[in-house]
Formats: sequence, structure tokens, C-alpha cells
Amino acid sequence: MQSNGDMLVSIITVCFNAAETIETTIKSIVSQTYKNIEYIVVDGGSVDGTLQILEHYRKHISVIVSERDEGIYDAMNKGIAKATGEIIAFLNSDDWYEDNTLATVNRYYGKYNPMILIGRVQELQKGKWEKYVSIWESDKENIRMAMIYAQPATFTRREIFDRLGGFNTSYKIGGDFEWMLRVY
Repeated sequence: MQSNGDMLVSIITVCFNAAETIETTIKSIVSQTYKNIEYIVVDGGSVDGTLQILEHYRKHISVIVSERDEGIYDAMNKGIAKATGEIIAFLNSDDWYEDNTLATVNRYYGKYNPMILIGRVQELQKGKWEKYVSIWESDKENIRMAMIYAQPATFTRREIFDRLGGFNTSYKIGGDFEWMLRVY
């Protein structure tokens, strides 16, 4: 349910045997100052303690699906099917949002009204956090050559999924790139 005119943001985390990392992911969502969040976790049937962690945070998770899937893109499509938010985003089970990320996303959507909002990510390189920069990023036309956008920093209006569909499950990797090419 929306409040204060803010957009409902559906965050989807897909996971399988992610007990070592998923708690950090969950805490990053729970600690957001922006609270109009629907959090969906699609688990592939973990057996390593992931489900116990999910149950511990159950009051913060809107939907938990735990069943075998046909790979990451099948799991992501299951999350899309459960999502009710105007904005849909995917946060991997070993990634996290910085403080106020979702408040910033809401502010940008309110100001610019984009169909897709793409931010930046940082990655650990040789023990140091650095801004991730694709070698192709200097020219946005290079989307035809490589995935120049970071999926964990991509926030998409639901209507894009409604119009173009979800991820092609015939891909084992690169399904997000193929989807972004369709959007482009």
C-alpha cells in the first residue's frame, strides 16, 4: 500500500544457498529510510540455513517463495509475477543498498519521471572499494556490445515488464543483457 504519494518499490532478491551473505542484503533493505517497499525473496530450495535467516526477518519480507526453479531468470520472473509495485528492482543475495538509496530513487522518479533509472555500483578491487566502470560505458550506444548497466542499480517501471515481458529463461547467463537489449 502506498503512503504519502511515494511509489511502491518492489525489491526482488533471488537466492540459492545464500546463508553466508543474505542477511547483509536484508539488513540493507530494512535500514532504508524510504519505507514504501515490497520485499520479495525467491529461494531455489536452499538447504544451507538460508530459509532460517529468511524466517528470522519474516516481518520485513512481503513474499517468500521457496521452491526449485529452472535457473536465475526463472526465479526472477517468479518475483516479477508476485510484485505489485510501480517500480521493480533486483538486489542479488550478495549485494546491498547504501543508506538512503531508495529515498534517492523515489526522489529521482518524482522529479524526472523516467521509465528506467540506473545508478552506479561499487565493487571490491584488490581490497579497495571502487566505482564499477564498464570498459564500454563511455558511449551509451555500446549497449549493443556489452551490458553497460549494473542490474543491482537498475529500477524499472512495472509497465516495461508488462509490455516487454520478463527474462528469457533459455539463457543461463546474459538473460538480463538480452532483456536490456529489448528495452533499448
